[in-house]
Amino acid sequence: MMTKIKSLPVWVKLAITAVVMALVGLGTYYLVANHMPPFTAVAKLEINPANLAEGVVLENDGLSKNSALRLKDVQAGRPATGEKLTDMFVAVYGEDALVCPVCDAALPEGADISKKITCEGCGETVDLGTPFKTALSKVTDGATVENGYTIVFTCQDMNAQVAENIVSLYVRSVDAYVINKAPGEPQPNICGEVVRQSNTSPRTLLLALLAATLVGMICYMVFTSTAANVAFRKLMAYTLLVILCILCIFFFYILFINASRVHSEIQSRFSLLPGKFFIQNWNNLMADPMLPIWRGMANSLIISASVALLSTYFSTLTAYAIHAYQFRMRDFAFKFILLVMMVPGQVSALGFVEMMNVWNWDNTFWPLIVPSVAAPAVFFFMKQYMESALPLAIVEAARIDGSSEFGTFNRIVLHIMKPAIAVQAIFTFVGAWNNYFTPALLLKADEVKTLPILIATLRSADFAKFDMGKVYMMICLSILPVIVVYLCLSKFIIAGVAVGGVKE
Repeated sequence: MMTKIKSLPVWVKLAITAVVMALVGLGTYYLVANHMPPFTAVAKLEINPANLAEGVVLENDGLSKNSALRLKDVQAGRPATGEKLTDMFVAVYGEDALVCPVCDAALPEGADISKKITCEGCGETVDLGTPFKTALSKVTDGATVENGYTIVFTCQDMNAQVAENIVSLYVRSVDAYVINKAPGEPQPNICGEVVRQSNTSPRTLLLALLAATLVGMICYMVFTSTAANVAFRKLMAYTLLVILCILCIFFFYILFINASRVHSEIQSRFSLLPGKFFIQNWNNLMADPMLPIWRGMANSLIISASVALLSTYFSTLTAYAIHAYQFRMRDFAFKFILLVMMVPGQVSALGFVEMMNVWNWDNTFWPLIVPSVAAPAVFFFMKQYMESALPLAIVEAARIDGSSEFGTFNRIVLHIMKPAIAVQAIFTFVGAWNNYFTPALLLKADEVKTLPILIATLRSADFAKFDMGKVYMMICLSILPVIVVYLCLSKFIIAGVAVGGVKE
């Protein structure tokens, strides 16, 4: 059997591989999109213009702000629909859901979940109303308007039936709300049928691509078991590498796409095409007085650049000292540094913060920059790289030529270590740029806050002011310096591999 497979022409192997990858990818996509949570339910409510005040046209922003139809008020919509919160809860989850989450005992008959209830079984206080209102808020966040009069309700939940029930409840509630608020004789609105959409999220596409890639790798191993298929091996290798590259950059693509969409669009559905609100999100972010975005970016840039420079230079210097010099307790020093590397930073965080407060270094950059001089992980990488790329014969030759020790290190060793320095500079820069834990403990003043702190502040904003468009725009803006640093340093990773090719 294997002999027959090996003897197949290259084009036949390529065709078989392409068909198998396509079938597996499409099959995975179908299974994930239709049978795996989260499930998304959608319905439309076409409002009769006669039920709105003259000249009123619904807009996306109007659904959550002051307008003729304030959808945020409908969420609690008992006055409009006459339903109690408990009745709405039962309509979504069923009668069996009215149980204590601690002991599963049935709640007292006639219980009102809008208030906290004491369970008769375990005595615990039960609050079902708050999480239920949070689930309902998913619909108000995902509601959008079409043609000025049609509201599109969307809900995503881990349970398909719950998502459909919530959307159905909202359509009915808003329909009753609009009719009750009609300025004249109420006219019937058109309630659309609740439908469940396919789960076309980024996760679905990624899983399909990953499954196709794995099958492609299996075909590659089966069809390239002989050395005669050079052309096939190259083509398959490049194809798989392209797919893996797509998987890596896919998240960045989605980030830039969502930065061009408004909050309601992001909440309601996934899209591979850019939106029309990039400039609006940018203006909203720049106009927010609570987010000094440029000051935060400058602070992050100063800290990250300083950390990358000091960490790589002094770690390389330490690694050079242990690699090139013979002195007593050299092995102990090496092992001690590795031991320090295994201690988590959170262990010493409390004492570190107290010490910085005593030194009056809180709300300054010094606690974030100075400790980077001692970077055990960077030192270990440099030490291992030197053992394979830095022959001591070069150092001895420099000494014979009269070079000073620091001159040898700065003019020769650093040049040979460019690839390792570039790699660690990227890692340390990104690590310092994304660092949230330590800056959040030490930086309280607005003028010294870094970008991760500002992003966390924006994400924890008041529910009514929370804007996913601004969040994605800020994250998009924050990763641009990281991409620039990588593009500037990545060429040294490859180009510097051949530097210092002298072997002992």
